[in-house]
Amino acid sequence: MLTQKITLALLTCIAALSASAQDSLLLRDYQFVRQSDPWLTHQNAAALTRFVADNIVEAEASLTKGNGGLVNFDDSRNTLAGNVRAESFYRLSRRVVTFGAISYDNWTGRDMTGSAFMLRRTPFDLVEDSLTNPGRKHRDTYRLVGGVGADVWQGISLGAQLDYTSANYAKYKDLRHKNKLMDLQLTLGTYVPVVSWLNIGANYTYHRQTESVDFGTYGKSERVYKTLIDYGAFMGRVEQFGNEGFTDKSREMPLFEDSHGASLQLELRPHISHHPSDIKHLALHVSVDASHATGYYGRRSPYTITYTNHERDILRLQGRLTYATRSSRFTLDVNYSSEDLTNRAETFREMTNASGANYYEYYDPVETGTKKWYDFSTLLRAQWGIHGELPTWDLAAGYTRNERRQSAYLYPYYRHQQLTTHTVSLAATRNLLMRQGVWSFTLNAAYQKGSGDPYQDGTFTPQTSDILPLTSTMPAFLYREYQYLVAPQYLLGARVKYAFLFPGTRLKTHARLGLDYRKATETYDYSLGSQHTELSLALGCTF
Repeated sequence: MLTQKITLALLTCIAALSASAQDSLLLRDYQFVRQSDPWLTHQNAAALTRFVADNIVEAEASLTKGNGGLVNFDDSRNTLAGNVRAESFYRLSRRVVTFGAISYDNWTGRDMTGSAFMLRRTPFDLVEDSLTNPGRKHRDTYRLVGGVGADVWQGISLGAQLDYTSANYAKYKDLRHKNKLMDLQLTLGTYVPVVSWLNIGANYTYHRQTESVDFGTYGKSERVYKTLIDYGAFMGRVEQFGNEGFTDKSREMPLFEDSHGASLQLELRPHISHHPSDIKHLALHVSVDASHATGYYGRRSPYTITYTNHERDILRLQGRLTYATRSSRFTLDVNYSSEDLTNRAETFREMTNASGANYYEYYDPVETGTKKWYDFSTLLRAQWGIHGELPTWDLAAGYTRNERRQSAYLYPYYRHQQLTTHTVSLAATRNLLMRQGVWSFTLNAAYQKGSGDPYQDGTFTPQTSDILPLTSTMPAFLYREYQYLVAPQYLLGARVKYAFLFPGTRLKTHARLGLDYRKATETYDYSLGSQHTELSLALGCTF
């Protein structure tokens, strides 16, 4: 009789522990864990040692279909994107914590023209001079991120992080282009807990990126293709495709840039309550980042041409105020960044040395454009009814202001453009814990409106009959981008997600379906449409 009671008690305990383990896995959310501490998302990997949750991994595959003409000048009305990614936080030992992420993105757009570059915020752009050659474009992007933080002495930590991206991009209709992108960012940092209420960190970052472009045509063609060398606001110089220049078909042309940067972080954590039944804390995290970059377009050697050089300065300020209790968390994020970019065209002359070889002699470069970006955003987030690592409610309200100032110079002409975009957004998520799984329902809405004139043209010299009208522009792309950034528009979206324990495994498996609809209330010349819809499906797991 006693043996039967002991056996029954053991089976009951085992069943209870199994149910508890299952419940604890269902109550884990990767994004909640990732956002629980601003140090975990900062590039200073030394602070990974602050990670206190259980090891966690999330893997997901998604598919997104986009349709509609409310897109930027270099995007497509008909897109299909597939993505596979995995991320994890893993504590190897009491002193060492790692972060890892890997992803692959497969993107295809139909009937595309626009820019030849993958990179954004380039010193200049290479855009098609005609709307008559739209074609299919395809891009493959691979990304690998690895970071490690190690506690070397009494909480003082050292860390390193490597972020590497490689991509291929191509247009499959003349004028064709094939692109290769390499983006590498290495960060070395330290983290120091000074006292119980003060933590500081610092890191150095080296960033290097190269996008090479190879222009060409299929077979032999007598057709003439032209490209606008866009110095800013779609004004610049038109170049005919051939054996020289920015679109030289005889060689691959790289746009190169490398930068050095530094960052300082500070956190204040005054304790509000230590009572076990009333755990509260208040924290303020502030980060200041600055970097300086230089780069060029072309090939630097005595026997090849470097067409442009540029400089870029970036300043970023980030702050988060957090108030948390055992069952709730409230955060206020404030971010500001400024970016200043100056591009110069090289002036050169082809020379011949004594042995008969051609080389290039360079003179003072000429400034062709300046670009400045000022970005500000704030996000207020409230999460409450937290069970384990899953909030019952998650509400967010945000505001974003993006300002861009561009000036392009092609003597005796100049063009100025100043655009400002304001966006307000709201999002609400309700997580429902059921007997066999978790349902998550999300609704989001946003409203965007901009201001500014499409362009302001002028000349450096008084207008005379000798000065011809400015013709090196692309108004179609100018107004398509202007509509995308400035036109009043709203966005409505909804997502539903179901997570459950896959039978016979320790995997929290989820499926998510999402729909986003964007509509502009005004249209402009050359518009491709006033709306855009995206439908997405994702399957993934957490363990």
